[in-house]
Amino acid sequence: MPDSWGDRWELGSEFHWSSSYLTEDKVGALHWTIHPNVLSSSCTAGLRDLIGTLPGRPRLHFPAFFCLEVVKTLAESFEIRWYRELPNLDGPDLDTVNARAGDVVIVVNLFGRGRRTFWEPWSAIHDSVVIVEDHSHDPLSDWARSSTAKYCIASLRKTLPIPDGAVVWSPQGEHLPPARAAQPENTAANWKLTAMILKDAYLQGLNVRKADFRFLQIHGEALLGRQSSTPSRFTQLVLPSLDMRRLRAQRRDNVRLLTDALVGISSPWTLMMHGPADAVPFGLQLICASSAIRDRVRASLANCKIYAPVHWAQPIEGMATGYSDAEDLAKRILTIPADHRYDSSDMERVLDVLAACRLGRRWVRFRP
Repeated sequence: MPDSWGDRWELGSEFHWSSSYLTEDKVGALHWTIHPNVLSSSCTAGLRDLIGTLPGRPRLHFPAFFCLEVVKTLAESFEIRWYRELPNLDGPDLDTVNARAGDVVIVVNLFGRGRRTFWEPWSAIHDSVVIVEDHSHDPLSDWARSSTAKYCIASLRKTLPIPDGAVVWSPQGEHLPPARAAQPENTAANWKLTAMILKDAYLQGLNVRKADFRFLQIHGEALLGRQSSTPSRFTQLVLPSLDMRRLRAQRRDNVRLLTDALVGISSPWTLMMHGPADAVPFGLQLICASSAIRDRVRASLANCKIYAPVHWAQPIEGMATGYSDAEDLAKRILTIPADHRYDSSDMERVLDVLAACRLGRRWVRFRP
């Protein structure tokens, strides 16, 4: 971001909108268009609609490290089971996947670092179990583009600057239920798109209050998880023109810059580094030595306007996985945003703050 933005600089939080994300040639990185596919307002809505059409009453099996808010919503309609998979371990514990015929196993490419090779032998001998792959953290990974699963899903708004949107596709050509038309309109997406436009104006130094677009972001996000419909017209119209490959390449370069600078340096955290050689991770995950250290690092980053989210807190009210190691990891993990909004100068600012944290210094204000 240009230095002229001064104290409006920040890193993280919700996306803003910019026409610079578009491409003129419409090369079309929507790889799933070669398969039957349906666009939905959110991943939760897409999963609910898809699983609701399957025969019987399938149980849903999720990895123990996942967004529990999503699972809590789905638990209103389906029975939930858990299997042990943590993102700091290189693969799932398949002995804990106790699925019976007709059940649905949600296979997640956690932080874009997963490998299909763990699941291929298992699914071959459990062909009566329905596999749904979740590629939200990297919809353009090699795994996603060449998947052979019965169903795949990706929440596009996690990696793309759109207010809503998820895609469900079937590499095996299975029939997909259409998303319901939004009636009278997709209120959640309208709130979020308004927030994205206002945030862009705010970052440019215009007379916009941060509290105004943050209100729209937070309440729009909460509402989106409850709606089930087609995505907003904005998302439908702009999606084919988004330069998805360029945005993904910027995330790849940023994560590599952070990783290369931090690897091998003594610090109160370890870096999440596993995955395929061509992986484009969903940010950089730090696993701190304790929850207290994680909270101090997060606060120091926030004091410098670097907003590092926790993926994901657990347990939450009314929902727990029963895996103590997943709960422990949730208290120590932190994601450093490194997406398409930022360049190498932004990553250098992040590294400066992390260096201060590593050396035990406290940063209490933004330092340009």
